[in-house]
Amino acid sequence: MPLRVSHLVANQADIHLDFGDGDDLTITYRPGLVNERTLAMLSIGDISDAAQLTDMMARFNAELCRLIVRWDLTDDNDVVIPLTPEALSALPLVLRITLLTEIAKDLRVGELNGTTSKAPSPATSPTASAAG
Repeated sequence: MPLRVSHLVANQADIHLDFGDGDDLTITYRPGLVNERTLAMLSIGDISDAAQLTDMMARFNAELCRLIVRWDLTDDNDVVIPLTPEALSALPLVLRITLLTEIAKDLRVGELNGTTSKAPSPATSPTASAAG
C-alpha cells in the first residue's frame, strides 16, 4: 500500500526535557506537521516595531499549538496548562523557544502506524536551562 500523508501527520513522538532540580517536561508532538514554516519560526529576523513582534509571536504560539498534541506542564495548582495560543503567550519565551528548538532537533519520521514512539532518541533527552 502506498504511504499516505495522513499517516505521516498522525505519527507522534515524545520529547523529554530535564530542567534540573527534578523539574522535567514531556511533550508529545507530530513530527509530520513540521515544515518550512515551522523552521522559519526559529529565525526571528528583523522586527522593527511592536505590531510586527506581536504578529510574529501570535504565529509562533499558534505553530506550537499545531505541533504539540499534549504535555505535562502544570501551573502551581498542578492543573495542566492548556495548549492554546493565549495560554502560551503567558509562558516564558525561553520555554517556548526551547520547545520549538527541541522539536526541530528531534525530527524523525517515527512509526508509520500513527502510534506514539516508545523511547526517545538520544536527541530527545537534552538538559535544558530553566533560566529566563
